[in-house]
Amino acid sequence: MKSKPMCWFWLGIFGLFIAFGSSTATAQDVRDLFENQETLSESVLVIQGSTGEVGSDMADPRIERVGRGGAEAIRLPFERRAGAILVKARVQERDVYFMVDTGATFTTLTTSFAREAGISPRAQNPTTVVRTANGNIATQFGIIANLELGDRRHSRVSFIICDSCGDERIEGRPLVGVLGLNVLRRYRVSIDDTAGVVELASQQGFANQRHDIEPWLMVAATQGVVNIERHRSEIRWILHTRNLSVHDVRELEVALSCQLANGEQYSERVRVAQVAANKSRETTIVKPPLECLGMEAHVEAASW
Repeated sequence: MKSKPMCWFWLGIFGLFIAFGSSTATAQDVRDLFENQETLSESVLVIQGSTGEVGSDMADPRIERVGRGGAEAIRLPFERRAGAILVKARVQERDVYFMVDTGATFTTLTTSFAREAGISPRAQNPTTVVRTANGNIATQFGIIANLELGDRRHSRVSFIICDSCGDERIEGRPLVGVLGLNVLRRYRVSIDDTAGVVELASQQGFANQRHDIEPWLMVAATQGVVNIERHRSEIRWILHTRNLSVHDVRELEVALSCQLANGEQYSERVRVAQVAANKSRETTIVKPPLECLGMEAHVEAASW
């Protein structure tokens, strides 16, 4: 196996992604994904044992009950290569390796593997800028239909293409990329170097898929004229949502916040039952005062 320590060091220390937008977005729509964003906190990431190298004799991953208040956890034996932690997984029914990186915002796949698995990003998919040891690279989002860690199946996991993050083979399995925070944030992650095991215990809100859905969903709140009754209209706040994916977004919850003229902060959450695939939707918001300044909207919860 050819090691790529420069790429892995850059990923682990600085994180992987800096901006994203849709292929139809303007320059103003591109934003810094690491602004006000942290990697896994100490309460979520636990590292135990030494940092010694772990041998390549890896048992099959399994799910078992562990001492986390009865929570079901996945215990994944791992292998260390050039300082990176590698775990076995299955993507689209194919056996693969992922590098575990708690600083990478999204999971990655290589171009060749995505093509082989039949999940190459479409030309109209949202785009992102990837920061690697070789500089910034423009790429696109795609969706993994099925990703398995041990006996736990994850459906519709967002990924981006990063060829410098994989494209090697270990014991006959391809190293296809990085297992990022869009998956890891759903767990309490414990790394036991002595036992050579990564333990993933489901956290509260495990079913919330907002980290996978956010790249595909554009949300904004603006003021507009709304027909209230016949021959009567009013100016109201309107929540605009646009789904760029081929899957319906359900159980959407959007957090709104703004500053009032008197300096106080206003916030509320708006629930939208569904935004159909490749469709836009407008929802009239009754509560926010019209004098709200700088209304902001972001996704708090969603599922496919």
